[in-house]
Amino acid sequence: MKDQEIVENIRDGNAEKAVSKLYSQLGTFRRFVKGSGGTKEEADDIFQEALIVFCRKVSKPDFVLSAAVNTYLLAIAKYMWMDARRKKNKAEKVDLVNIENVGEEIEAENQEIKSLDLATEAIKNLGERCLELLENFYFRKMSMKEIAEKMKFSSEKITKNQKYKCLERAREKLRQAQGDKA
Repeated sequence: MKDQEIVENIRDGNAEKAVSKLYSQLGTFRRFVKGSGGTKEEADDIFQEALIVFCRKVSKPDFVLSAAVNTYLLAIAKYMWMDARRKKNKAEKVDLVNIENVGEEIEAENQEIKSLDLATEAIKNLGERCLELLENFYFRKMSMKEIAEKMKFSSEKITKNQKYKCLERAREKLRQAQGDKA
């Protein structure tokens, strides 16, 4: 079957004959793929996709065959193979970089979790009055004046001093806890 007949068969909806003729190029393409590190299965998959692309292109009314059908089909298949390899290599590089960093990330996260656990424990041991003061200030976003009124401190200044003392106690308990765990 000549090249023009293949094109006409595809355009007329009789692609079966044309495709069976084009499959004669599969062996050539398999050798190419295997030579560049691929498998028979990869070659078959890419060749199938290339045939579909080829048939779609040929079916367009403005398609003009500028090379032999086999050359054109193999060029599509080779391009698709190279594109697939490029994507695969890019994904492998990203995975390798991620794998190398995973250990460090896990260690950093574990350290952060330990630090948070120690901080939580230190804050829990401050006492109810300190906890209430810090919660009012940091979580409820209350002003020193509001906290003084609510907690019955005699002034804003005393409230600020008490907050400072609570934070200092928390820092000291945290330092002690870190020293015990080290």
